[in-house]
Amino acid sequence: MPESQEYILVQRLKEGEEAAFKEIYLSFYNAAYYFISKYLEDQDVIRDLTQEAFFLLWKNRDRLNQSIGYKSYLLSIAKNLMLNHIRSGRYNQKYKDTLIKKAQETSLKNELESHLFNRIENNNLLSIVYSEIDKLPQKQKDVVILSKMKHYTNKEIAQELGISVKTVEYRLMCALRKIRKIIEC
Repeated sequence: MPESQEYILVQRLKEGEEAAFKEIYLSFYNAAYYFISKYLEDQDVIRDLTQEAFFLLWKNRDRLNQSIGYKSYLLSIAKNLMLNHIRSGRYNQKYKDTLIKKAQETSLKNELESHLFNRIENNNLLSIVYSEIDKLPQKQKDVVILSKMKHYTNKEIAQELGISVKTVEYRLMCALRKIRKIIEC
């Protein structure tokens, strides 16, 4: 979405226009969901935190800054909700510390990603990519999620899935080829 359209969308949201909120929700839900899934595995918790992030976006819409945009603000809300969940959840301390450290280390990376999201001219592209990932055969989908969304190395993926590194590379290559083909059309 061009910056001027996003500026107008944020202004409409700040004015309490539900249609603007719905547009943001539909275009950015998957990105927020996958952002949280980088750190958590329970699909119900991920879904709940994603919903809560959008609720807080709506509730605090008057605080939005048009120059920052809703995406950065929403990802910031999602990150804070996820960290609060980890801190208060039933995780052992070592696991909590690992997740919190990972989240803090990737904070700058996530800020850069959110700026990239702001630059994407076509918000539907992200939705298309996530939709295509969901359509992949389960074995390819597992490899893509671990590699591109959870940032596992090929060796870590092989250990996690009980397959060879070459199999990981092959599945990843096949999956990315399919996704590229759809995007290029």
